[in-house]
Amino acid sequence: MAMPHTTQDLYPHKLQPQYTQIRELANAIFGRVLLCVDNYTQTPVAIKCMNMQASQAKLSLLDNIVVNEDVAMEKQVLRTLSADGGHPNVLCLLNDFQHAGHDFLVLEYCAQGELFDVVSAQDRLALPAAQTFLRQVASGLQYMHSHGYAHCDLSLENVLVDVAGQAKLCDFGLAASLYEWKTGGVGKPFYMAPEMYTLQFYAPGAADVWSLGMMLFIMVTGSPLVQKAHSSDPTFRFIQTFGLRAIVSAWRMESLFSAEALDLLCRMLDPNPSTRMTLDEVLVHDFVYEDIPLPPATVDDDVFGWMDTFLRSKKNPSMLS
Repeated sequence: MAMPHTTQDLYPHKLQPQYTQIRELANAIFGRVLLCVDNYTQTPVAIKCMNMQASQAKLSLLDNIVVNEDVAMEKQVLRTLSADGGHPNVLCLLNDFQHAGHDFLVLEYCAQGELFDVVSAQDRLALPAAQTFLRQVASGLQYMHSHGYAHCDLSLENVLVDVAGQAKLCDFGLAASLYEWKTGGVGKPFYMAPEMYTLQFYAPGAADVWSLGMMLFIMVTGSPLVQKAHSSDPTFRFIQTFGLRAIVSAWRMESLFSAEALDLLCRMLDPNPSTRMTLDEVLVHDFVYEDIPLPPATVDDDVFGWMDTFLRSKKNPSMLS
């Protein structure tokens, strides 16, 4: 099979006259993301341009490997979740079209970029800020679940933040039916639920809750909890034996969490999916439902060594294999 064209083959003249390209925002698996202006409304938009030959072959243009992302699923989810006005915490699809062998998704522009970038710029977030983002992401995820989809790749990298500070779920290429059991792991190792590493069937909605808990832990501490939630990981084995509270204590991180936050985290990061907190329970938990002020906290510097690995892993995914 002939190799698909590179992202350099995407030129502004392939866009509809409605849009004017300003600059490239990022490379994407099957193409690139452009910052454009909608000439009709004079508002900025992000246009995700995807090579159809690459997406149909599921061949990444970034590193020429086969990937699991499904463009048809992403478009289906975006169209469903954007109908009837959408949700403030889910990225809205404004338009989509095909031209010259490419798919174009016209999306809301989120000026602050990924939530990952917001967190890493500060090393970690104060608890009230983490609480706000958790509440927003959980609300968007509940909306997604209510429409019958599980995200299956929830992470700080797959949440965007707009100019007003609103978090918005995005990147639905690995989404799946909420009501069908899945097998096999997808997503990013730092966020994947332990059941995704087994050969058994699992409920994708419960796996989303685990990923959401991992997001909370990273936002508050600036560090991933485990490299992967598998018995081969010594930290995960410790958690299985002694519990999450014990590792938080061992790492001297108690001051970063309120009692309510730690209670929520322990229940979201329950290794057993059958006893793990549900998303509906997350949304009515005291930490999510009520504003809880917390004085500034300190933590030992050596804890943040994990964050260096985390940041470098984004640039070199092979570190996580």
